[in-house]
Parts: sequence; C-alpha cells; structure tokens
Amino acid sequence: MTLDANSDPILITSITDRVSLAFALLNWVMGGRCLPMALRGLRILIVEDSTDIRDVFTVLLRAEGAHVTATGTGREAAEIAAEKDFDVVLSDLGLPDIPGDVLIRQIVAGAKGRTRVVVVTGYGEPYLSRARQAGADVVFTKPVEWTRILDYLSRIGLAASA
Repeated sequence: MTLDANSDPILITSITDRVSLAFALLNWVMGGRCLPMALRGLRILIVEDSTDIRDVFTVLLRAEGAHVTATGTGREAAEIAAEKDFDVVLSDLGLPDIPGDVLIRQIVAGAKGRTRVVVVTGYGEPYLSRARQAGADVVFTKPVEWTRILDYLSRIGLAASA
C-alpha cells in the first residue's frame, strides 16, 4: 500500500487493512524511510484458525522482514512443512482438524533442521504442558502482547542467521 497526497480514498474492510494502513501511514510520516526489520529473512509458518489473528500475525511479521506462509488448518500446515523448511512455526493449539500438540510432533519429527516452535493459545493446563512435551520452545497464552512475541523471535538469534 502506497500513500501520497493524491491517493484515492481508502476503503478499510478488514483488520488486515487497518494494520497495513497503520504501517503505511507510519512509513509515510517517516518520509519513506524503512522501518526496522528485526526478523529480516526469517521463514515463519503461521498456523491459526482465526482469520483475523492469522492476518494480523502475517502483517506484523512481514513488517519485521519475515517471509511468512500462513494457514488455518493443522493438516495443511503439516503438508506445507513437509515441502518447505521453516525457521519458526507459530501455532495455535486449538485447531479445527487436529490437536496442536499432534501437529507440533509431526513438524518437529519431519524437520530437516532445527525448527523453533512458538505456541500462542487461549488454552490453559494441561494443554500448555502437552505443547511443551511435544516440542514447543515457548508457549504464550492469549491475550499476549505482540512485543513479547517479537522480543522472543528477535532474541533467539535466528533472524541473524537466516
């Protein structure tokens, strides 16, 4: 999305549009200077059945320079992960087709390299322990501040090596 003084009126139809607009406006206010990209080059697979949450994560991660693939089902995520390598899988536990801990086990077992698994869920125990036992590196409980996820992803040192 590009904004200038001659831009047509903007129709905001979804939360993704609102987040994209916010980044475009910020970039415009900053005179077109690039925003910091803490996750430049990181390959991230998002698995989230809520469209709005999936779209927001996608926009925010791309704004940080990550290469993002997103899906709403566990089965599709398993298929994608079998075909492509990812540095990070960011997944919900409450998926419509398979339990999140089952998906985590499948992805970790099939990964060619070290894939970090970050879980963001509204579930409590015993699901949090199951996610960790399945191979999750970190589990965040919804609602979670975006900066906590970004700080973790920036800190694990993957962005520098991607």
